Amino acid sequence: MFHKPQIFILILGLFISPLAPLPALAATLVNERLSNVILASARSMVDDEKFNEADELLTQALLADPANAPAFALKGFVQSQLDNPDEALRLMDIALSIEPDNLQAVFWAGQAATKLENLEEAEKRLARLKTLCGECEQVSLLLADIDVLKAQETMPKEAKPVSEKLEENRESEKE
Repeated sequence: MFHKPQIFILILGLFISPLAPLPALAATLVNERLSNVILASARSMVDDEKFNEADELLTQALLADPANAPAFALKGFVQSQLDNPDEALRLMDIALSIEPDNLQAVFWAGQAATKLENLEEAEKRLARLKTLCGECEQVSLLLADIDVLKAQETMPKEAKPVSEKLEENRESEKE
């Protein structure tokens, strides 16, 4: 059934195959570390409200490690700050598919949903947030955003847009 060269290759493969993942594993660890270093720099940019620069760094972090859930979550937050809540929500969903219990991603996804005026999605994220942290600060903040969204639904169309009210609400919370 097997010829001598095929048997030799088969036997050689049995000895070499356990060694094959080692270089790939080493490259993966290096990429993970590189991605986390870039992520730390991006967080610094976010703290300084340099969202475009942070976005570029986060793209690099995700190229280095496409499984970096915190990088996806932060990139989603950055997209939300750059007034792109659809993309923010998409990125949060990727982060949550990698790391379902990422509290920050759930919170930011809820905020992006309120920016999109998607009450159902925001309430879904709020319920998940309550499961993860009970009555933590993020729950209170998201609940306040949802309350603003609900109030906006009952107001006449010529009233302030929800995004302006949400921004005012967030600014007053910072003080």
